[in-house]
Amino acid sequence: MAATFLNLGMVFDYNNTDYVIVKEEKMIPKTHEYLFRFLEADISRIETYAQSYLGCIDAEHPENSVTGDATILQRMMEELFAIHPFFATVPANASAEINAAFAGYIKKQFLDNEELQIRLLSLLCTDQYLGVKNVEHWLEMAPLMEDHVFGSLFHLQKSISTWIFMTLDNTNPDLAKLSSKSRIGLYGLLYSGEYMPILKSHMELNILRPQSFSGFGAGLDFDEKATFAVYESISKMQSTPALPAPDCIQALLTAAEQITEDCERRTYVTETLEDLLKLEVYGMAREDIRIKRCKNCGRYFILEKGNLEYCDRIAAGETKPCSEIGKTRTYEQRITGGNSAMALYRKAYKTHFARIKSGSMTREEFDLWKAEATEKRKLAESSKLDFNEYAAWLKE
Repeated sequence: MAATFLNLGMVFDYNNTDYVIVKEEKMIPKTHEYLFRFLEADISRIETYAQSYLGCIDAEHPENSVTGDATILQRMMEELFAIHPFFATVPANASAEINAAFAGYIKKQFLDNEELQIRLLSLLCTDQYLGVKNVEHWLEMAPLMEDHVFGSLFHLQKSISTWIFMTLDNTNPDLAKLSSKSRIGLYGLLYSGEYMPILKSHMELNILRPQSFSGFGAGLDFDEKATFAVYESISKMQSTPALPAPDCIQALLTAAEQITEDCERRTYVTETLEDLLKLEVYGMAREDIRIKRCKNCGRYFILEKGNLEYCDRIAAGETKPCSEIGKTRTYEQRITGGNSAMALYRKAYKTHFARIKSGSMTREEFDLWKAEATEKRKLAESSKLDFNEYAAWLKE
């Protein structure tokens, strides 16, 4: 197969534009984990940071506004890095996302004052993507902010989620009965007026230097005179196709027999996260890749067989993959209504573990809680502690 690469980065008409060319599997692995991560991302976190950062603007006296807090801006960058490696691989992409969001906010707040828009956006922009030097560009390109500062990310997450649910998700048994073509057609019928995922992508084709052509790098390095002789020989062979290949060409032909790979290179230019996600989902639909939500952890996974219900991940708080513990847990919940001591413990574990990420609990506090909760669970399971008392304690 051809080697496929992605050109990641925004392309504008000024110098020093950042972009990176990576192999497709770095951004679109076979597990599609990054796509699933984006669908599960809590975008409200970066929205909260944005609202805090924008507090540097004096709404009543905007001329008194000051530069935003760089610490909060860095946290926003880190949130974008966590949403998808598209931003972490090329940090300029994260800066561009932030600059565009701020531009939309400024345009809405000060709609009829272009001079003030430029001045305020200069205070807000991150210059990691030449934002400070090109505030006019962001103001021209960005749409007015809607409900959220990062409304484009909220909208993209919702749109991609709906697209995947209608065309790839086999969790719903009724949708799973339809063929891939039928589901794609149904999606087009229902959503063509609201969201048609049109992908406009520029693709470049060229020829890779073959890795298996090792002889060229060793015994076939030519000096200027030898190189001229090769090109001259090729020219003569073009003019007289039946002409036997001279020794210099024969050496190349012998080395060429070592080439084993496909040397075609395809490079897709993906200027936005939306471009990248559309490229990925269209590829999944074309290859008829089906996905499903794990009955244990609730996350998407690739459906290798039609009857699989659990993924192979190890969920937070577990020591075994969902595929091993899922059936046992489902049976347990069926006979206990989900109210066993272990079931309540797992639910409380996830709640407390999430508090570490939100900053409302330290790791040390969590470890102390976990040790006490584990001990109480064992007491409840052996009837040495009243079950209702244990359940009430977990809710504290």
